[in-house]
Amino acid sequence: MKDEERLKIRIAELRSQPSLEETEQQMNDIVLQITEAATAIVPTMSWATNNNRERSQGTCGQEYRDTGGLTVFLPQMGADQAIPEKSWPQVLQSAREIARQAGITEIQVFADAPGNRDVRLYGENGNAIMIGYLTASVISARTGCRLPAADLAHPPS
Repeated sequence: MKDEERLKIRIAELRSQPSLEETEQQMNDIVLQITEAATAIVPTMSWATNNNRERSQGTCGQEYRDTGGLTVFLPQMGADQAIPEKSWPQVLQSAREIARQAGITEIQVFADAPGNRDVRLYGENGNAIMIGYLTASVISARTGCRLPAADLAHPPS
């Protein structure tokens, strides 16, 4: 298959997805639901936006590079305490259940030791949630590659 044909297929795939803005809002809502669930499990936890990790966006990588698609990295949410060991399984299970709303059904474990948890929840659609703790807890997210609403409003050329 020629590169031009591949590009048209990738653009068609992106056009079948929700807009970047819709996906960003969905992912933001999911992160907030996860922080609320974690606080319900561990009432002493207080979450806030980490000012060192604000929202950013960039072009898509790999096969979507020339499609006009974008990926958004949402602001990181942090708590100044680690999720207690005894509560980690329940927090992770709640996060997985909530994340399913965005097509996030897979898990990748980077660290799985007492006092050091780091996992990525992800889906085939490119959406991902990262959750973990060491001395503090963090939840971050990124959208899959999506076209902005303005681009979706116009038919492809």
